[in-house]
Amino acid sequence: MNRGSLIRLVMLFSVFVTLSCNSSRQVTKTENQSSDCLPLQMVDHYEGIDSDFFDVQEMFIKENCLNLILTYGGGCGEVNYEVFYDKTVLESYPPQVFLKLKFTDNDPCRAIETDSIRIDLSWFQSMARAGGINIGIEGSPIQATYALPLR
Repeated sequence: MNRGSLIRLVMLFSVFVTLSCNSSRQVTKTENQSSDCLPLQMVDHYEGIDSDFFDVQEMFIKENCLNLILTYGGGCGEVNYEVFYDKTVLESYPPQVFLKLKFTDNDPCRAIETDSIRIDLSWFQSMARAGGINIGIEGSPIQATYALPLR
């Protein structure tokens, strides 16, 4: 293969990758979702629940949902979120729980994407009314305090 053919091949590949990363992507959420907040799926443990890499940039409570701003590498494929809770409560004041976010990104692109999701917190309302609870995502140092009534 001569040098001119190699250069054309590299340029063609670059155009293909660039165009494929600009296509629209779709966020799918789990079934049985009653609102725009993802439901919690109860599990005995988090072992075996693998996730693609993501980073939690921001976390806050609004309308009884945990709101997350996430970044991840991708940009041209479909992403899926599932949220798990193993019913472990760490004894502290306020108590702490850590949810497991399973993020699946079937995406070969490498752009840095930002997305937001909402997680239903209704399972924690009794603890929120009894003084509050700190909620985190496993693997992230950020936590948010859920206390009712919301202000």
